[in-house]
Amino acid sequence: MKSLLRTPLKLNLQYFAEEGDAGNAAGSDNSNANEPNDDNGDKDNEDGDGNEDKKYTRSDVRKMFASQMNDFKNNELPGLLDKARNEGEKRAKMSDKERNANDMKEREDELNKREAALNQRDALNDTKTRLSNDGLPTDFATMLSDLNEEKRAENIANFKKIYNRSVHNGVLEATKGKKTPNVGTNDNRTQNSGSKFAEMANKQDQESPKDPWARN
Repeated sequence: MKSLLRTPLKLNLQYFAEEGDAGNAAGSDNSNANEPNDDNGDKDNEDGDGNEDKKYTRSDVRKMFASQMNDFKNNELPGLLDKARNEGEKRAKMSDKERNANDMKEREDELNKREAALNQRDALNDTKTRLSNDGLPTDFATMLSDLNEEKRAENIANFKKIYNRSVHNGVLEATKGKKTPNVGTNDNRTQNSGSKFAEMANKQDQESPKDPWARN
């Protein structure tokens, strides 16, 4: 009896598994055989209908990633390493005072870059707001934006004149030969038409943002 207690009992853990786990354990040997081959799947996708939009497979993504990595290693990385090496050698020759002054200058330059980026963003947002309030398409905000507020307002005013004139000419061309009722002035009709077109364009941009990674 004592000898039996000293000997550990060998248990088959599969009998103690919950329902479903035993099936997973029993079928683990066959899981690899049932998995589809990525290469074959990629080949099937590539042999699909040529008229449909191309869908990138895993193999295509791996190739593009490898190509970008090779391009970075061959073209950009050597220059970055040389720059870091030169800066390290230059810094090693500096005194403590010179290093502190250099570090302070680098921090100031970084702060100036961030401030400039924020100013550009604020100016662009203000330009979009003004265009939207005037019933103009915001697609031209980047072209019309300026850090100087007066210059920015002048750009928007000039663009408004050109845009309304273009819309007016387009309306005249579209209604050529047709009898239209004389309601209001030409300027009001032009501005109303331009505002409607701009509102439709802005609404479409807000409702359907373009996703560069989306698959067509």
